[in-house]
Amino acid sequence: MGMIEVWQGVLTKPKETFASEKPRASLGEGIKHYVVASLIGWFIAWVFITFLAPVVYPQAAALQALLKAFSDISLLALPFNLILGTIVYLAVVGLMHVIAKVLGGTGSYEQMFYLMAITGAALTVVGAFLRVILAVLVQLGPAVFIISLLFGLYALYVLVQAIKVAHSFSALRALAVVLLPAIIIILLFILFAFTILASLASFLGALASQGALPPAAR
Repeated sequence: MGMIEVWQGVLTKPKETFASEKPRASLGEGIKHYVVASLIGWFIAWVFITFLAPVVYPQAAALQALLKAFSDISLLALPFNLILGTIVYLAVVGLMHVIAKVLGGTGSYEQMFYLMAITGAALTVVGAFLRVILAVLVQLGPAVFIISLLFGLYALYVLVQAIKVAHSFSALRALAVVLLPAIIIILLFILFAFTILASLASFLGALASQGALPPAAR
């Protein structure tokens, strides 16, 4: 199947598509899907900013200028963002793969990365179109939030199915593979913040003990 057919299958028949695509898994094919989908997503955003935003927000001159500046910067940084994004994606999938192995997964890293890549590619393209539609229909208010929430929940479902097929285990374990990296990152961020605050408190305490702080600061 071609890329478009694969992405369509991911969104409409995830279980069957992942099962049929798993034997074809390779890092090269996965990276190709990631890069092409990223370019399409960027192009959709560029078209919106350049042509639709002035029509949708005709009175918001400052917003249009800000979006135009962002578009210009993103174009210049596009090659760097693609390279960095690919490296980060490889690393994140690697972390998730390690967690999956700890939980009893049997798939290879290539299978995990490829199925994650075609999932991410399909969601990136559809998500880009959806963001444009919701930006145009922003006056719908709460409906925009509800639509975004439903899309996010379905994206989570598809992602869980990809991991489930890649490692041949339960949906519950696949969900854990998705959630644990986020929990680990949050805990590391909290630990880092506490370390910074503790170091700052220790530093200020040392200054106070030496009389280096003014009375009001003690």
